[in-house]
Amino acid sequence: MKKIHNMILALLISLSILYALFQAYLNLQGFDVSNSTDMLWSFVFAALIALWVSKEPKRQLFKAPFEFHAFIFFLWPVTLPYYLIKTRGGIGIVQYLGFLGMKLLSFFLGLAVYLY
Repeated sequence: MKKIHNMILALLISLSILYALFQAYLNLQGFDVSNSTDMLWSFVFAALIALWVSKEPKRQLFKAPFEFHAFIFFLWPVTLPYYLIKTRGGIGIVQYLGFLGMKLLSFFLGLAVYLY
């Protein structure tokens, strides 16, 4: 179980970096990422976060309602920090900032290239 959990996290990190590099490359060429591509990235990111939470070993310590994975998928900026703090305490805040950084990496890298 822990192996697939780590694989999902590695995939999430890899895709975040690839999407950030893709957006930076397009900005260097003078183009913007289309809205449909950005929506697809948001969908994939939320789906991988929900899958990561569902496969996480620490989930057994957390009593969640049946719909919790749907809440994670649709409202991850609100429900993920709640979950991480409940299962990890203060370290959960740092992990949430890491997930938030992965999501915003493409925006900030694209903005830096655009302003450069």
